[in-house]
Amino acid sequence: METQQEKHNNLKKKSRIWYSFKEPWGIIKRKPMSFFLFCLFTVFAGQIGILINIIIRVSSEKFSLVESLYLDSVSGSFYTFSIALIASALGPLFVNFVEKSPTEFRSIKITTISITIFILFFTGIFYSISTTNPESIGITSFGIDWPQLSFFLLAIVVSLFSFNLLELENFKDDYADINDDNYASVEDELVKTIVQSATHIKTDKKGNKL
Repeated sequence: METQQEKHNNLKKKSRIWYSFKEPWGIIKRKPMSFFLFCLFTVFAGQIGILINIIIRVSSEKFSLVESLYLDSVSGSFYTFSIALIASALGPLFVNFVEKSPTEFRSIKITTISITIFILFFTGIFYSISTTNPESIGITSFGIDWPQLSFFLLAIVVSLFSFNLLELENFKDDYADINDDNYASVEDELVKTIVQSATHIKTDKKGNKL
C-alpha cells in the first residue's frame, strides 16, 4: 500500500503536470494580438480549401452542410490538415532547442515534443486506414467521423499550446515556477544557504561547542 508521503508526492506530481499545462495559456491575455494572428493565419487560413469546398457545395444547394463535411471527411481532408498543423508545431520547438542552448522550460518542451510526435504518428495511421478502408473506422454513412474529429481538435490544441509555450520565454520571470532551470538554481541556492548556515553553527542547542 502507498504511504501517506507517497500519496502526497503523487498528488504533487499530478498537480505540477496540470499546472504546467495550464500556465502557458496565460500568454493569450499577455499577447492577445499575436495569438489572434497566429489563429487566423495558421489555424483558420490553413483550412481555406476545406472552407471553400463547403461554401461551393452548400451554395449550390446540392449538398447540406453535414453532407459537405462528410465528403471532406471521407477524403481525409481533416487528417491532412491535422498532420500539417502538428508538423508545423514541431518545427519551431526543434528550432528553439537548436538555436537556444540551454533552452528555457526544457522539461515542458521535451514533454510537448514527445506527445506531439506520438499524436502525429497515430494521426498518420488513422489517415492511412480511413483512405484505404473507410468502413474499418466506422465511415459507412453520413455522419460524424469521430476519430478524425478528435485528431482535428487535438491538432489545434497542440498547435496553440506550442505557440504559447514558445512565447513563455518572453515572460520567463513571470513563469519561473514552471521553468526547470529555475528549479535547479533555486535548489542550488537553498543548498548553499544551508551549508553556509551550518558552518556558522558553533554550538548545539544545549550550548556545547561543536
